[in-house]
Amino acid sequence: MSEKQWLYAIDGEQNGPVPEIRATLQGRTFIINSIVIGIFFLILLSCPSFAQDADPAREFLDGNRTTFNTQNHPKAKSVHFTIAYPSSWAAKEGERPNIVQKFVSEGGHGLEMAMIITKTLPLPAGTTITEADLKELFTSTEMKDMLPKGAKFINAKQTKIEGLPAGILEYSMHQERAGMAIDMQGISYIFIHHSTMVQLQCAVSGVAASQGNISRRMATFKTLFALMANSIVIPDKWTIPREVPTGSMATSSSSLPYDDPPLLILTLVLSFIITWGVGLTPPLLIRYAFVRRPLSRKSASWIAVGFSVFFCMAFLAINSALGEKPGNGVVWIIMFFVARWIMSRGYVPTPTVVKQSD
Repeated sequence: MSEKQWLYAIDGEQNGPVPEIRATLQGRTFIINSIVIGIFFLILLSCPSFAQDADPAREFLDGNRTTFNTQNHPKAKSVHFTIAYPSSWAAKEGERPNIVQKFVSEGGHGLEMAMIITKTLPLPAGTTITEADLKELFTSTEMKDMLPKGAKFINAKQTKIEGLPAGILEYSMHQERAGMAIDMQGISYIFIHHSTMVQLQCAVSGVAASQGNISRRMATFKTLFALMANSIVIPDKWTIPREVPTGSMATSSSSLPYDDPPLLILTLVLSFIITWGVGLTPPLLIRYAFVRRPLSRKSASWIAVGFSVFFCMAFLAINSALGEKPGNGVVWIIMFFVARWIMSRGYVPTPTVVKQSD
């Protein structure tokens, strides 16, 4: 009997495989199919585009992200900040003057994009934008004027980016280019640093007549776009002192701690002791340690002038090096009179003897 006949032999008839062999074959086939399907799904899950479509924010949250820095970029308008984007996205230079950089999904071939756009505000020189001005600028009514040409307003709200007042603007657009009709839905994160408006303009797009699908995709990608906006860091915001509005009371450059009375008193006392101690030590040493007698008023004056001028110039140089506001010098004038008094105190002029002729 051949192998094939044996496999199909049941009671001498070739009606089908015996039950035991059938069960064994089916079990092995099930195991092999399971292994193949498992390997297929592992390969599929490891594909960035599949993972991105399933949860676009997952790659970013897992730490697979790259940082872009605008420092010294010719289109950044001197605004220095960093922003993170998914590593599977491609960073490309913008073709237009105000587009600093654009990030495109699927290694540069996807239909999702984020762009950094900068625009210098036409403000007069020396103009300071207050926080109240920024809050007013990012109201829903004002932000409607920031819509791209031909865009349809969806929503707008205020937020903060790096502690700065900012706005979130959502809109949709229909565009035709080179014979193709494209629908797009965008969300822009907008803030102003110094005199430059910065936008992180994020969008999903697709062929026309698929607006419902685009809206669903935007809902999926919105978390990722918010994470990218939240990753913005402005280093010079924390290193450069904020400008003080004109007319403000906080115009003094003194380093005295006026907001801490006990420390202010201690600082003034120490300053008094150091200044007068340094200024009066030389005349005291001259009077009581070196000469040990009163000096004439003329000699004491010249010595006091020399010490007063020397210490005045020395303290001015120290204050300049520390960036402190220089004093008015009155204390050293007073120091001159006190030092002269110390050195000449108790001086009695020698009487002049006049010889009388016979």
